Amino acid sequence: MPGEKLNNDTENNENGSREREVGAKVLNTAGFNTRHQEIVDSSFEKARSYGEKLVGKNNERRNDAYIERLDSMVKRHGNKLERRLWGMSLDKIIIQPEDIEDAYWQTQEQILRDNGQGHELADWEKERLTEEIRDNQRQSAESWSNYFADEDCPYPMWFKVYAWDGMSKMGIFDKEKRQFKKRDEHTVAPYPHLDAGALGKTYEAISNFYDLGSEGLAERQTEEQDDRLKSLIQSGNFNKIYSKFLLERKVIIKTPERTEDVHGDWVEYNPGDEENLAKAADGTPWCVASPSVGRSYLEKGKDGNQYNDSNPDSKAKFILFRLQDPATGQLADNACASIRLDVDGNVAEISGLNDGQALEDSLVPIAEEKVRSLPGGEEFLQKFADKKQLIALDQKMQNGEDLTKEELEFLYEVNRPIATLDNFNADPRVGELLEKYDVEYALKNGISLEEMINALNPRTDLIINMGTLLSHGADINSIMERLSPWSIYANYDLLLAHGAKIDFDDLTKRLDTLTVLFDLDFFRSHGANIDINDLAQRSDPLDVVIHFDEFASRGANLDINDLASKLEPCEIFAYLDRFLSRGANANNLVARMEPEHITRELDNLLSHGADVELIRSRGVDV
Repeated sequence: MPGEKLNNDTENNENGSREREVGAKVLNTAGFNTRHQEIVDSSFEKARSYGEKLVGKNNERRNDAYIERLDSMVKRHGNKLERRLWGMSLDKIIIQPEDIEDAYWQTQEQILRDNGQGHELADWEKERLTEEIRDNQRQSAESWSNYFADEDCPYPMWFKVYAWDGMSKMGIFDKEKRQFKKRDEHTVAPYPHLDAGALGKTYEAISNFYDLGSEGLAERQTEEQDDRLKSLIQSGNFNKIYSKFLLERKVIIKTPERTEDVHGDWVEYNPGDEENLAKAADGTPWCVASPSVGRSYLEKGKDGNQYNDSNPDSKAKFILFRLQDPATGQLADNACASIRLDVDGNVAEISGLNDGQALEDSLVPIAEEKVRSLPGGEEFLQKFADKKQLIALDQKMQNGEDLTKEELEFLYEVNRPIATLDNFNADPRVGELLEKYDVEYALKNGISLEEMINALNPRTDLIINMGTLLSHGADINSIMERLSPWSIYANYDLLLAHGAKIDFDDLTKRLDTLTVLFDLDFFRSHGANIDINDLAQRSDPLDVVIHFDEFASRGANLDINDLASKLEPCEIFAYLDRFLSRGANANNLVARMEPEHITRELDNLLSHGADVELIRSRGVDV
C-alpha cells in the first residue's frame, strides 16, 4: 500500500541518516581524514559545490562526503565496481620492493650464516624473496578485501573503510601488549588474517555504543559494555577493539578427533532467531556472533548487504551443529559447524572452526550427510570429496607413505583444480603435502615433465622450480611458453641466464600497456620497437585519460575529444576536470554526460564554453 511504502521509506531514510552520522563520527575519531586528507578534501569540495547535505560537524562532514561518494558509486554501478575498488585498495597496501630496508636483507644473510650457508644474497635471490613477501602480504590482506567486496558482506561502507584503514596499519600480534604491532611502509610481515567473528563483535560494540537521539548523536552507555571497552571505542582505535574481541573468544567444547565419537545435533535458526544465533556463534570465527549481522543474512539471504531491502519471502536460515556436552548430556551453547542457506533456500556456505572457517576433519562426513539432504547441496559434493581426499593424503604423509601417480596428479591438479570447501584460505594441507612430495619426488614417481610444467603455477611455482625442471631435461623455452608476460618481464634476467630467448618486441605486445609505458626505456634498450601511438591505441581509453600527460610526454598524438567518445558517461563525469583542463570540447562532453551529472557540473561546463541550448536539450534547467 502507498502509505506503507511511505512509512518504510521514511524509516529507511532515518536509519540511513543515523548510520551516516555514526560512521562520520567514528572515522573522525580514528583520524581517517588526517591520514587521507587529499581524497577526503576532494570529496568534500565536490559535495559542497553540488550543495549536498552532509551530516556531522567540521571534519565529520568531510568523512561523510567521502563515504557518500563511495556509496553513491557502488549503488549506481553495483558489486562489480566495488570489487574493483577493493582490488585497487589492496594493491596500494602491498609493500614496494624499494621500501624493503637493507636491515632486512642483512638479517636474512645472518640467518644463512647461522645455518652454515652464509653468502651475500644475489639480486635474483632478493627478487625472489621480495615476490614471496609481496605474495604473503597480498594473500593475507585478500582475506579482508575479498570479504568486504563480496555482495554478501553485511556491513555499511563506513565500517568497511574504518576496518580496512585500521587493518592496514597492523603488523604482527604482540602477545604482551595484547594487540597488533604498528605497521609502516617498511614492514615485511603479512597482514593479520581476517577473523569474521571478532570483526562482527567490533561492529556490534560500536553500533551499540553510538546512537542518534532527538538532539543528534549521543553516546549510549550500556551496562553490557565495560569501561575499558567504552574507552577503546571512544579512542577510535580499531586495532585495540578488534584485538580485545579476538582474545575474548568463549571457550568451545573440543570436537572429538574421530567422527564416530562425535555426538550432537543440527539446530535451525530462522528470521527472528538472531539473538539465539549469536549466542550459538559466540566464541566462533563467524560474523553472525553479532546479532545485527545475523539479522542481515536472515532477512536478506544471499543479498545481505546495506543496499538491499529485507525480503519478506526469504527462505534464508542457518543450520548449526551443536555438540553434546559430555558433562551435562545436553547440547552445548556454542556450535562447531554452520550451513547457511540463501534467500532462495539453497546451500550457500559451509563454515567450521579451523583457520579460514574450515570444517574440522571429524565433522566433514557429518556436514556432508546434512548438505546432501538440502536444496543446492549437490553443488558442494565435489568439494567434500576433495576435502576427504586431502585428509587421506595427509594421513599417508603422517605415516611416511608414498603417494601413487593418481594421488600426485590430484595433488598437483594435473587434470583439474582441487575444489575447496574452505571459505577464506586454501586448505593448509595442500602446501604441506606439496612441500613433502615436491616436484623432484613427483617427477620421479610418474608425473611427466609436460604434465608438471602445465600444472605448476606460472606466476610463482614454475619459476621457483625452474632448476629442478631443467635438471630433468626440460627446455627453458618450453617453460617460458607457460609463463605469463608479466612473469617473463619480472624474471627476465633469470630466464636469460638459463639460455631463454626472449623476444622483447613480442613481449611488449602481450604485456599490459601501462607496464610498457612506464618502463619504455628498458624495453627499447632490449630491442623492442615500440610505437607510442600504437601503444595508446591498444590501451584502455580510460587508462589513457588518467595517464594522458605521461603518454603525451612520450610523444603520443592524442585527441582528448576522441577519447571522451569511447568512455561511459559516469567515467566522463568522474574525470571531467581532467578532460576540460586538457582542451576537451565542453559541448562534446555535455552530449555524452547524464543530465544529473550535467546539473552537478553546470557552472564548470558553462565556464568552459558549453552551449546553453544544448544543455537545455538534455533536460537540464539553466
